[in-house]
Amino acid sequence: MKLSNKLISEIAVWYNSFLATDFSRKFENWFGELTESTATIYDKAVDEAYNTTHEGGWLHRLFDGSHDPVSMWNIVKDTKLDDTRKEELAAFLETFLKDFNTYAGLPLFSISKDSYDKIAGQLSSTFHIPKNWFADIQTLNGAELIGSSIGVLALIFNWNTEDREKFGDLMSSLTIAGAFAGNPLTLIIATIYLGRHYNKQKNKKFFSKDTLTGIKKGTLTTLVFISTSAMIGGAAWIGLIFGLILAVIVRKRHKDISIKNIYEWFKTQIVSIFKKDNLKSSL
Repeated sequence: MKLSNKLISEIAVWYNSFLATDFSRKFENWFGELTESTATIYDKAVDEAYNTTHEGGWLHRLFDGSHDPVSMWNIVKDTKLDDTRKEELAAFLETFLKDFNTYAGLPLFSISKDSYDKIAGQLSSTFHIPKNWFADIQTLNGAELIGSSIGVLALIFNWNTEDREKFGDLMSSLTIAGAFAGNPLTLIIATIYLGRHYNKQKNKKFFSKDTLTGIKKGTLTTLVFISTSAMIGGAAWIGLIFGLILAVIVRKRHKDISIKNIYEWFKTQIVSIFKKDNLKSSL
């Protein structure tokens, strides 16, 4: 594999995994400050619905019907009657980027608060998925767009590659990172990876040994990085460093790690926990 292909693939794995950690919020807030400025007449027009109802709090962009791209353009276009189309486009880009580069990002489409509460509540009660995740999966911000763009570059660079292990690595790591971070574009890119692989593997075994090795590599790398970053107490950067160290070790030694042994260990721990709970309840 060419050095450029390998480099862009590694960046795609690590950057998107980073966006799935708690530390990414600070990075996204810093990223948003790059385009922060005093509110203009266009900003105020876009926020008018929320300022009137105050419905939704920091999630209001999902519900107010004025922050998805089409609605925002219509509002900006109609705010002043004497501006030119060039001025409207410039105002739209400025307004869009200011909100897009924040942690909350912008929705791809608007949804009613009742629908959001109903679906988010069902996901939480049935699958224990945090309610905020349902908001994340419907929105996109600047930092996430960069991660998705790097994923697209990795896909282009590796479009004709015969390295099945690299395919498995990229597909699995982007799927997990995109799911944890709630990045819809990254999940779409991972799906394209899978579709590309399916097209090339017609009349062959869908997941070869090399592909499964790559899937194990990407899965372990991303899960170890995200979970360690979340579990280590103290400042978020401490967990990030520990997660990075462990993930690099796992990435280098992934072929020596047995998924079966991990599963058996995990199952033993779960059984042990339930036995302790049953013992306590019987006392």
